[in-house]
Amino acid sequence: MSPQVALRAFDPFLATPSDGRARIDAQPGCGTTVKLYLPHHHGVVPPETATGLSELNRAERGDTALVVGDEPVVRDLIGGILDDLGYTASRVADAGAGLD
Repeated sequence: MSPQVALRAFDPFLATPSDGRARIDAQPGCGTTVKLYLPHHHGVVPPETATGLSELNRAERGDTALVVGDEPVVRDLIGGILDDLGYTASRVADAGAGLD
């Protein structure tokens, strides 16, 4: 991984901070090491937040969601979460497909 790529490695995830830190050590042609430093949680996680899928976020009967994104992994991740919440999640790669 080049230094330029390493600087942008976490761009898609900047909207979801966790108060942690990440360090990337990259040597082109030699390999890359990624270290994640996450904050320690002191206490008990309430059952409704243990999965992150609270009843307040669950779909009502027949609710649908459209997930539009050019990154298949991110699109499928978000779609999967919506599926778990009971939504019918349609996944498309671009705005044109979303309009169809």
